[in-house]
Amino acid sequence: ATEEFFRSIRTAAGDAQFANFLNLNTGSTLCFVIDTTLSMEDDIAASKDRAIEIISSRLGSPTAPSNFILVPFSDPHVGPAVVTNDPEEFETAIGNLQASGGGDAPEYSLSALQIALARSLPGSTVFVFTDAGAKDAGLVESVTSLGIQKNIKVRLNVPLN
Repeated sequence: ATEEFFRSIRTAAGDAQFANFLNLNTGSTLCFVIDTTLSMEDDIAASKDRAIEIISSRLGSPTAPSNFILVPFSDPHVGPAVVTNDPEEFETAIGNLQASGGGDAPEYSLSALQIALARSLPGSTVFVFTDAGAKDAGLVESVTSLGIQKNIKVRLNVPLN
């Protein structure tokens, strides 16, 4: 009876959700924090392409993530975060990003990074794509502390132009 019960849950929820339900995933999160302000207009396509390259390089490998998070930010908006186990859904969300708004630098990058760190699994990697400094620099200590506590690597990607 117990075996049938768990089989019915697995069938209804799917393998990925079932593994999460039983806390079987010991993997990591692949997370992107992407600046979508108008100043990124010339760089947003390259940022999206780079993000998709990173995703593709990890799929099917021993370091394949168990989930994906995207936290876009502009001015004054941060998020909403896209959290999924489906790499195709994640790539679509990245592909749908467009540069708009802003008009001033710096931006709310640390607020977006804080959301990313809070939602990511320990031992994960967060890639940040931005061309501006942090408007919310008062968060630097709490964001740094959270990243250290969860052993999360943060990789900053800045356009070269």
